[in-house]
Amino acid sequence: GLFGALYQPEAIQANCEWYTQALGSICTNSLGVKAMFNTKVVGFSTELVDRKSRASDVQRISKIVMERGMTIEVEQDTAVVIACGSWTPRLLRHLQLYCPIYPLKG
Repeated sequence: GLFGALYQPEAIQANCEWYTQALGSICTNSLGVKAMFNTKVVGFSTELVDRKSRASDVQRISKIVMERGMTIEVEQDTAVVIACGSWTPRLLRHLQLYCPIYPLKG
């Protein structure tokens, strides 16, 4: 039986490979982004942020942990973007965050 459906009247189709390559080129050549390929992120280290104006503790990612023990230190004011497609929820579980992303076929 049918368990769910997705209706997208405004949806269009694009060449994902071309778009991703173009975006990667702009980011690395113009914006100073460092791309790391064939590297698996396995977790994060976090630390408390001292924000006296908030009632609850705020955490920030201080280190990105990759396989084979490799790590990347994250500076205090650096934003971390997690864009792993349908694998995003699995990675965000390390931070006790929920993000309902599901793969689509088409």
